[in-house]
Amino acid sequence: MKNITTIILFTLLAFASFNAKAQRDLQFNRAVFETIVDHSNVAPYVVKFDTLVVDSGKTLKITAVSTAIGNGTRSVILAGFDLIPRSIGTVAVPVDYPIWLPAGTHIIESFYRWSNSGLREDLSCKISGIEFNIIE
Repeated sequence: MKNITTIILFTLLAFASFNAKAQRDLQFNRAVFETIVDHSNVAPYVVKFDTLVVDSGKTLKITAVSTAIGNGTRSVILAGFDLIPRSIGTVAVPVDYPIWLPAGTHIIESFYRWSNSGLREDLSCKISGIEFNIIE
C-alpha cells in the first residue's frame, strides 16, 4: 500500500510539472545608449530627480554606466541601486552589474557635492544596456 501511494504521488507530481508554465522568454529588441541624467550648471548639495521609462512588455538590462563631472562627490541612484561607485567615509561601495529593470517609470536621484559650494558643474550620467521584449 505504501508503494502504491508513493507511485501515485510521484505520477501526479510528474504530470503537474509538465503542465507548469516556465519563465517567459526574452527576445533582443535593441541596444540602449542613453543619457539619463543631464543637469547643466548643477548647484552643489542639491538632489535632482529624473526618470527612466521602460515600455510595457519590455525589460532593460543595464550593463554599464558612465558619469562625467568635475572634481567632487556624486551619486546616481536608480530603483534603489547605485549606478556609479561611491564611497561612504573611506569605504568604496561597488556597483554590481547587470541591473535588470522591469517595465515602468523609474525615478533617478542624482546628487553632487563640491568642496567649494560657490562652484557649479555639469553632471551627466549615461547608461549602456540591452532592451528585451518579453515573449509569452
